[in-house]
Amino acid sequence: MYIRSWFLLETAISSLSRHKGRSLLTILSIIIGIATVIATLAIGRGAQEKIRDRLANLGTNLLSVYAGSPNFGGPSAKEFMPLTTHDVDFFRSFDPRIRAVSGVCRYKETDVLYQNKKIGSSISGVEPTALHINNRQLNKGRNFLVADMQTYAPHVIVGYEVARTLFGCSNPLGKVVTIEEKKFTVIGVLEEKESPYTFHNINKEVFLPLTTCKRLMGRQNNVLHTIIMSIDEKADITQVERLLKRALRARHRIGTKSPDDFTIWNQSSMMAAAEQSSQTFNLFLLIVASLSLFVGGLGVSNIMLVTVTERTKEIGIRMALGASPTIILAQFLVESVILCLIGGFIGTLLGILVPHIVALFTDWNVVVSLSSILLSVIITSMIGLFFGFWPARRASRLTIVDALNDQ
Repeated sequence: MYIRSWFLLETAISSLSRHKGRSLLTILSIIIGIATVIATLAIGRGAQEKIRDRLANLGTNLLSVYAGSPNFGGPSAKEFMPLTTHDVDFFRSFDPRIRAVSGVCRYKETDVLYQNKKIGSSISGVEPTALHINNRQLNKGRNFLVADMQTYAPHVIVGYEVARTLFGCSNPLGKVVTIEEKKFTVIGVLEEKESPYTFHNINKEVFLPLTTCKRLMGRQNNVLHTIIMSIDEKADITQVERLLKRALRARHRIGTKSPDDFTIWNQSSMMAAAEQSSQTFNLFLLIVASLSLFVGGLGVSNIMLVTVTERTKEIGIRMALGASPTIILAQFLVESVILCLIGGFIGTLLGILVPHIVALFTDWNVVVSLSSILLSVIITSMIGLFFGFWPARRASRLTIVDALNDQ
């Protein structure tokens, strides 16, 4: 059995060597197909991990409550009830699984000035707990204090890019910046962080004490734009969200058949939705890439048919010398599989190399997994067997007379 297998392998390699140009063209189609599949999987998985990491930077246990809802409105709808500091106090004592709460007062996008420099920034008022909730770390300086809130302190914490643009290499702490013609002292600088959004750069944010921001806006009431909160990591965040929704509906006196007049945003749900969308897109890319493998398989089948036609007399001689149809079938299947495995090996190397080369010149993430490499080996073997079977079977079903009489 060992001698027979070695003979089949040697015969297949000898046959392929006699037609190097044709074999090379066949292998090329497999190389392109396998390389495309592996590169697509590597780039797709890299993109998926990048999305996951960006969202995880904000914290996976974050809940945000916004006033208003996409389903709330219409000519008969009453004006929705705004969120207030009283809601913040209610949430703090609502459930022990809620670790921290902060009201947020969003001012607007405006310029922050220092001497002759300026940068457009997003201005928001927050409580001291907000940085922890949003998983933001200080690079320099300190966080807001309760005293800053009580005294309407003209203090700001600036994003990394704001500090770099306005102050360069100098120490920004204690510097005075101008926002809307009002002076504020920089007490802290946030660490640089990759923004999870393409439409908003979190490194250009500027934070004020919540009370100071409300005074800047000319508001003395308790109305807030958003309430953010962090949930215990061991808790079921979906269950907490349901309880919050029920409690808010009761506080806002919303009837059972009326829609919510608020929106609760769940960071974990958004991450799951983003991953699902990414997986769907990756599947689409994989299907498109697999078409090139199918075309390569057709090329293998076509070449093997030509090979069988050219070697019909050889097949007849082998049969006359005692070769069984099974041996003839195995001989041509081995040739087909060898072609595909060679193409698969080279295609795998290119599929690993090309995405990494692309990553050198872009900010794409690349993840080449062992499973994709094993998948390529299995696919190439199956292509060789599947697309080589019909030509091999055609060769094995020839009779000695028909084969030897072939012109």
